Amino acid sequence: NAGVADPAGVYFYSIGGSNITSMLNNHDRYDLANNTWVPRAPIPIAVQDARAVYVPGPGGAASRIFVFGGLDSVTNAVFDAVQVYDIDALGWVPVPFAPIPAPRFGSYVGRFNNKIYLAGGFPVNDVNTATATTFEYDVDSNVWTTKAPMPNVNALGAYATIGQFLYTFGGWRGNPCCNGDSYRYDMASDTWTTIATLPSAVEGAAAGVIESQIWIAGGGIPFGPRSIRASVDADEAEALGVTQVYHPVSNTYTTGPILNQARVRSAGDTIPAPGGVTQAFVTGGYTGAVVTGSSERSSCPVPVTLTELEIE
Repeated sequence: NAGVADPAGVYFYSIGGSNITSMLNNHDRYDLANNTWVPRAPIPIAVQDARAVYVPGPGGAASRIFVFGGLDSVTNAVFDAVQVYDIDALGWVPVPFAPIPAPRFGSYVGRFNNKIYLAGGFPVNDVNTATATTFEYDVDSNVWTTKAPMPNVNALGAYATIGQFLYTFGGWRGNPCCNGDSYRYDMASDTWTTIATLPSAVEGAAAGVIESQIWIAGGGIPFGPRSIRASVDADEAEALGVTQVYHPVSNTYTTGPILNQARVRSAGDTIPAPGGVTQAFVTGGYTGAVVTGSSERSSCPVPVTLTELEIE
């Protein structure tokens, strides 16, 4: 499922996804203060591994959620569609928006100065087809532009933004999975920089920002090398509970709190809890055995020591 929190931290939106056997057009809003979920208008095209971006409305205009691309894992169709939800009108905007220049799912996404950047991803449902292309979408003009490519092809990793920087972590560029390659994209200057490699290479993790540190939660190691598959429980290989915390200033990682539920391909972000404490929030995903609808959040302080996930 795609997920995004509003900048005020009042709500979190979970959109689309699948239960493995069928696609879901579910769209639900989580109210942090009341700890409740409320259904919203279903997304017109049911997709999984799409990317969602919350765009606040300027000058009192309606805020919107942009959902980019995505995969129908039942038909194997990959979409270039841009689906837009109007927060105030509580409905999906029928006016067509300029499609992505090429179909994509599992991309990395960030927003800066009312422009949205979509990097990497798969153009078809084949893990050997990851791309390095970066597209810029101008929200005001509804126009796409091709920008500087990523240092290497990648898809289905975690991502988060701090100011003008989009950070990407790990992912999948072909079998066996996974890679820990991590990059920083300066959305203002259109420049990519390689940063420290993710200590435990995973795909399908979720990420958010707490105290200027990036929490990378969960993920999995599907179809990994035989040595990895033989040395960990199968469910744990498919979905992990590890949290890896990236410190941008020192370009280092520490280990965060373990998730209550191991999960991969979950939706996540950070949201301010009552009292002003920012929390990491994740919902849904695959546990290694079943698709879960559970959610969890954590406000533990940023850890300062690193213990790499043992997989040997």
